[in-house]
Amino acid sequence: MAGRPAYGRGAPAPAGARPWGGAVHAFQRLQGALLEESERWFLWLPVGFGTGIALYFALPFEPSGLLLLVAGLTLGGALAALHAWRAYALSLLIIPLVLFGGMAAAKLRTYVTAAPVLTGKIGPVSVSGRVERVWKRPGGGRRLLLRTEAVQGIAKGRLPYRLRLTDRVMRGVEIQPGDAVRFRAVLLPPPDATRPGGFSYARMAWFERIGATGFVISPIQAAVLAPPGLLFQAGAAIGRWRLGVAARLRAGLEGEGGEVAAALITGDRGGLAPASVGALRDAGLAHLLAISGLHMALFGGGLFYLIRWLLALSPALALRAPIKKWAAMAALIGSLGYLVLSGGAIATQRALIMTGIMFAAIMLDRRAISLRNVALAALAILLWRPESLISVSFQMSFAAVTALIGVYESLSGRVWYWGGEGGGAIRQVRRMGRYLTGLALTSLVAGAATAPFALYHFHRVAIYGLAGNMLAVPVMGMVIMPAALAALIALPFGLEAYPLMVMGLGIDMVIRSADYVANLPGAVRHQAAFSAAALGCVVYGGLFLVLWRRRWRYLGLIPMALGAGLALMPERPDVLIDRAGLNIAVRGGGGHLALMSPRASRYSAGRWLLADGDARSPGQSGQGEPVFTCDGLGCIAKLPGGRKLAYVRSRGALREDCGLADIVVSRIPLRRQDCGAALVITGEDLKRRGAHEIRVT
Repeated sequence: MAGRPAYGRGAPAPAGARPWGGAVHAFQRLQGALLEESERWFLWLPVGFGTGIALYFALPFEPSGLLLLVAGLTLGGALAALHAWRAYALSLLIIPLVLFGGMAAAKLRTYVTAAPVLTGKIGPVSVSGRVERVWKRPGGGRRLLLRTEAVQGIAKGRLPYRLRLTDRVMRGVEIQPGDAVRFRAVLLPPPDATRPGGFSYARMAWFERIGATGFVISPIQAAVLAPPGLLFQAGAAIGRWRLGVAARLRAGLEGEGGEVAAALITGDRGGLAPASVGALRDAGLAHLLAISGLHMALFGGGLFYLIRWLLALSPALALRAPIKKWAAMAALIGSLGYLVLSGGAIATQRALIMTGIMFAAIMLDRRAISLRNVALAALAILLWRPESLISVSFQMSFAAVTALIGVYESLSGRVWYWGGEGGGAIRQVRRMGRYLTGLALTSLVAGAATAPFALYHFHRVAIYGLAGNMLAVPVMGMVIMPAALAALIALPFGLEAYPLMVMGLGIDMVIRSADYVANLPGAVRHQAAFSAAALGCVVYGGLFLVLWRRRWRYLGLIPMALGAGLALMPERPDVLIDRAGLNIAVRGGGGHLALMSPRASRYSAGRWLLADGDARSPGQSGQGEPVFTCDGLGCIAKLPGGRKLAYVRSRGALREDCGLADIVVSRIPLRRQDCGAALVITGEDLKRRGAHEIRVT
């Protein structure tokens, strides 16, 4: 039979063959591979949508909403016109359409949440409004979120919608969510990142409509304001409920145990001791404090089995009624209540959506846990709050659950650990072996999946996270969360003391385990900040590896290796300048950052050192070779390559410093043409562009 020529498989191409024939053949093979994995295409929908959101936030300018709309409609029309053409052309056009959808969603969310933002420091001024939320502050005192009613000196149209304030002294009346209050305060704009590319509270505040931060300087007094709307009243009632539950937990379990119980049940972590939080973080157990999939699964699953067991006590119900589905419905309602009680963080929202899909699958006799459910949960959150994508909670939560389901999915149906059944003691040993092996694998996979994000955001990773989880997670699953569920059930009857006592024993065991693991030699590895491109290579390579099924998925290891290589070669800045111009860090001859003042802007200085992979505190940064020479007029610092930096405090030193230094940083008003330095950074530059990084080349 005659057939197509076999060139491309060892035989030379005949004369006149198209030079791009090999590329067409490769594209056809790629198309065939994609068609074979068509059941996995949906998993890439939230990836493409999230990529569009990431592109929006990465743009150095604000894109036009009209432009995004026109581009989306044009692509939609092209899709409709090409529907009867070729399948691969259709699939290729879906990609930019989903990307533009993500960008448009982020743009719409930015527009909808727009509210006035304070542009400079004001105060002391009189402030009045209604309390939306109040919680304990780790260093003492309290923080409150205020729905603003009036601020002295600010017109109604430019009034910040919300204020986030610190009350260190806690004078005046006791306050709860919903209370109308007035006081005097100093107000500041929401702070931007301490370094370019770092975490920006101002961005997060924008989407929460927080227009100013600050601190209370007078006793808080009751005020008389117009009645709030029904939605506000409902939110305030929930807030008071959460505060009441947290107070009961702290009263029933005193000390650190009560604070941890309040954090696990109500999400209020303000009272936790910094030492305990640090130990849990360094032991790889910080996820135990963030109410996420583990807590929701234990809470919802425990409620499901409890209700099903109670219903099964009635033979008539057990034989005639679908008690499994009834228990799933009741557990879903209970899980929703747990979300409300815990404060509804992003990780908890993801966990509830996953849990809800799981219980819905039980009620519909469908498969409960799959990557499709994860994709649905991610898409729902990104559609509702696109800014969640850039939060560390979203990233680490979805990274862990995606990796876990992907790994266990690939291992399903295999007797790969502790296989076979026996009788008596052998059977129990095998069950315990399966549990411990599964726990170890889960800890390894989740730790590996979240490590890139921990290094990128926190510049540190717990080396002994596996050991910490092996010690603490069984206690969490078998003691703490069952006792927490029992305490919530017993709370309305005043019988919570007994389950809280059991919960306290488990919490004490976890804290002791965390202290032990965190104090092991080399428990924490610090890593200098690396680029978003390096993280992106690791993330997309990992998704390629997990979301596809066939052998070509291992191509994802290539970008993962590239991202790891980029992360190990960070470009450290030579100079860092605080966003307020109060402090400067310069890289000394030994390669470490030296601070102009260890006491000024300690928060920014601490973040600089951490992002540099430096475990020292700001107070220790002055050790070693001196870099800055300071007097009452300013400071001079030696830079790499023999250059000099001058920090000007007084106009009297301006002429001399401009003549000697290559870089001049001046907080006093200065025209660039009046200074001969190669680079001049003024207070206006810092106010307009925030913190600065400089690399000397």
